[in-house]
Amino acid sequence: MGLAGRWFTRVACIACFLPCLARAGADSPQVDRKIVMLPEHVVREQWPVLRNFVHVPAEFKQLEPGQCVRFAVTASGIGSDKLLREAKLSFEFSFSGKTQTFAPEPVQAFKETTLITHDTLMKSFESVEAAKSLLLARYMAVSGAGWCAPAEAQDGTASVKGTLLTADGKTVTLERRSIEVMTFETARKHHAFKGLEALGEWTVHYHSAPDPAQLLPAIRMVARDQKLRDSTNTMAFFVAALKTDKPAAEEFMGKFRDEERWVQLYSAAVLNWAGYPTQSLISGFSEQDKSLLQSVHLPDAYDMTPGSDIGARQDMLWGMFFATGRIEPVRAIASELAWGDDYIKYKKAVDAGEHLEWSDSLGRAAGYGAAGWSIGSLSQQDTLVDDYVEALKAAPDTPVAVKKELENLYKNPAFRGPGSN
Repeated sequence: MGLAGRWFTRVACIACFLPCLARAGADSPQVDRKIVMLPEHVVREQWPVLRNFVHVPAEFKQLEPGQCVRFAVTASGIGSDKLLREAKLSFEFSFSGKTQTFAPEPVQAFKETTLITHDTLMKSFESVEAAKSLLLARYMAVSGAGWCAPAEAQDGTASVKGTLLTADGKTVTLERRSIEVMTFETARKHHAFKGLEALGEWTVHYHSAPDPAQLLPAIRMVARDQKLRDSTNTMAFFVAALKTDKPAAEEFMGKFRDEERWVQLYSAAVLNWAGYPTQSLISGFSEQDKSLLQSVHLPDAYDMTPGSDIGARQDMLWGMFFATGRIEPVRAIASELAWGDDYIKYKKAVDAGEHLEWSDSLGRAAGYGAAGWSIGSLSQQDTLVDDYVEALKAAPDTPVAVKKELENLYKNPAFRGPGSN
């Protein structure tokens, strides 16, 4: 079930069991005085391609060199959308003894948001207040004001305070908010991977609030594990992450000489595919290691050729999404949902007991099933994937056949995962 479907199902359930919650929608506009620290890439890359109704994005927990934050304000209740759209926002940001003032200006980006996730859905059955919270209309307004941590930034506490000026001249004072600015070295001291399982969890959630300081220890762990070293989707994740984070890549290159052999080999490949100059880094490699490095090739994840590695290329696209949170990998995977006719041919042949040899048609059938299963599965776990599915269903350039499949993600038996009935 998509975002809208879950919303109306939730409303229906609550209406059945808790009729008194009907009053929740009558709340007057309430501005939350807590300033939201929103990652810049959410506003710049994600929101422009999403619909007006989205899940609440994650905030930065800390700021590391090169990371940029935008200041936002939320409001809830009937009429709060109009209040925020017509408001002007001003902020004062302080760090390291310097203060930057942002004059009042209109809202730059605006979305209606929802708190509905699997977890909040379950909790809403536990209390009236939790259920009311899900029903309440919420909106987020993002200002043009923000700040980027310089590459040379040292540890410190940054703070921001602000003011919201309504269209009728009322002033709402926003609470001062602090956030820690950390060097990569300091950030690494606050986090340590307890094992490969924890590393995997960190990888799939990286895009929501990137923590580039951990890329170095993550690459060290992967490089020391032969199975992970050979994983193209893991490699695709690191390539995409470092390609979008120059300060982290430059720090890594500065530490390159001190790393052990396999870490050097693996990171040299990652940095090269991410577009960074690596000639000086590998100049001291043995001829054997240089030959080994040259023999390794990363497939083109966007190659839609229906070969036997089509599933592996989809996994690479997911790795790229986990690193960046961009819609392009999801759109590419969804495009393979247009291959439904090939799956129908495959299913008929299997049901008839026919022996099948590998063919382009069989490759497309495999790509179709894998695409539907992975998108359906991840959209129930990752709110951004769910938002992208809704955006693709509404986008005028999404093929009709793909839209139809996206509408039936959770009903199509072809998209059931391994072990499903």
